[in-house]
Amino acid sequence: MSIEKQIGQRIGFIRKHAGITQETLAEKAGISRDFLSRVERGITGISLQNLECLSKALNVPIKELFSFEEKIDNEQLVENITILLRNQDEEVLKKWYEALQVLLG
Repeated sequence: MSIEKQIGQRIGFIRKHAGITQETLAEKAGISRDFLSRVERGITGISLQNLECLSKALNVPIKELFSFEEKIDNEQLVENITILLRNQDEEVLKKWYEALQVLLG
């Protein structure tokens, strides 16, 4: 798989799990939605400057956009959970907190 496709898929994964539409992310990053769509599909490359804008708009370190490893360690799992929960409302977060308390004893 090409690096463009890997980066694009990673951006799409983070965006979707943050609950952000392509249009919203593109606006926050100062790029067009069409360009973001092509990047996420791996059709076009992206500059480091635009990667930096996307990482800021997604509120993740830029290195997160290059995290392609299949094997996920504990640190990555925590990071992925954080990404999933970051943009949830207070009620959802409370329910997850309560569920985790039950699971972890």
